[in-house]
Amino acid sequence: MTPAEHGTDLRPAAVPRRRGSYENGRRRRAQIIAHATEVFATRGLAGGSLREIADRVEVTPASLLRHFAGKEELLVEVLRHWDEHQVLNEQRTHGVEFFESLREVTRLNMEQAGLLQLYIVLGMDAVDPRHPANPFIVARQARTLESFRRNLRLGIDRGELAPIDPAAVDVESRLLLALLDGLALQWLLSTDMDLAEAVGTALDDVLLRWRTGGSGAVDGSADHARQEGRRCERS
Repeated sequence: MTPAEHGTDLRPAAVPRRRGSYENGRRRRAQIIAHATEVFATRGLAGGSLREIADRVEVTPASLLRHFAGKEELLVEVLRHWDEHQVLNEQRTHGVEFFESLREVTRLNMEQAGLLQLYIVLGMDAVDPRHPANPFIVARQARTLESFRRNLRLGIDRGELAPIDPAAVDVESRLLLALLDGLALQWLLSTDMDLAEAVGTALDDVLLRWRTGGSGAVDGSADHARQEGRRCERS
């Protein structure tokens, strides 16, 4: 008679999943990221230290880094945490309202200058595709650019903005993104500059141009005007 016929199950008992340990690890990782965000927001990349973060979490620096592949991964997760406010802003504002909301986003970034600095520094390092920050930076840039395009097209569809050539939508979106990033870099290098005022002035100029159709007309009149100008110069 076989063990099965005796009613005995000889299959290995299932090993209970260590759910509690996994959840504790997730909570500790989130706690570390939250404290690291606070540290780097106030002290910047150079001033923020793993020792201070570890002290806040009440672990050793070595124990802290066991939750990440290295310091670079921690920094990327800090940026991902910081980026959440922009993601929420992209979800709740649309069309021209979205571009107007960039004024408030700028003011929030000024209050967390250390994180803005971290983003720009890692953004430069992420030019190297091997850098740990590359996937996040590339994805964030693509998402932000698409958000600019989508809201510019929506503003046109709603009649908030003048119609422009579809190809100009991409160009205008890239120019605005480059302008905002460039102003942020200038502000970090010279903090006597009022970033909120500079961004506000830039947005006023861009929105005025978009409202009055100065960005490339649908009928190609802008291209025609440029061609006529070149013809007159040659003659």
